Amino acid sequence: MWVWKDVPAHLKYHLLATVETVAIMCEYYEHTQDANFLNNTLLPCADEFLKFYELHYPKRNAQGIMQMEGVGCAETYQGVTNPVTEMGCLKYVLRKLLSFNVDTIRRNHWVELNNTMPEVPLRTIRGKELLAVGEKYNAGREICESPELYSIYPFRQVWLGKPELLTIARQSFHVRTISLDGTNDRQAVETGGWQSSPVQAAYLGLARESARLASINFNDQFVHWNDNIPIGTS
Repeated sequence: MWVWKDVPAHLKYHLLATVETVAIMCEYYEHTQDANFLNNTLLPCADEFLKFYELHYPKRNAQGIMQMEGVGCAETYQGVTNPVTEMGCLKYVLRKLLSFNVDTIRRNHWVELNNTMPEVPLRTIRGKELLAVGEKYNAGREICESPELYSIYPFRQVWLGKPELLTIARQSFHVRTISLDGTNDRQAVETGGWQSSPVQAAYLGLARESARLASINFNDQFVHWNDNIPIGTS
């Protein structure tokens, strides 16, 4: 029997695929405009996958904002409140769904759910305002991800088309491999593997940086993408 105690700590709350799948479906429908797919696949899946978060995280703060507490952010951070990954994807999906031709019952419900979503989380470190992985999180980065940048891509809360936090996002991108808050950065890398940094740079209008990172990826000579990480060092 599958139980929580058998799951590695960094995967215990790694549930993003539940709603990320719906995000991919939304993009597929935007491209195809396939009404049959919308009504018979996308919307039924959206109903159930969004329900998961509503049932598992019913707590709301005094302002009515959903509270996901003590969970993870990607495989990298634990003890997170309102992780930018799940919450960002929920907002992204709800915005997409509400732009589609959906029935009144769904629309009213999803408008109400969308109103419980938090703002893009921020943190101030050494006087610099930066994107954050959540409203709170435990110190200690487990692996090489920079999930605070998920609000740039894939969930597009901050990018050239939404410039309100663009300066903060660009600064966050440039310091993504640096430990500013005392977390362990022994696996910090600028690109490679499942890193999204070339795409994130493009969404921030950093064309030359995006091209440089993409070039590194295409010319990687390492057997494993992270061979340039000195294991066991800090």
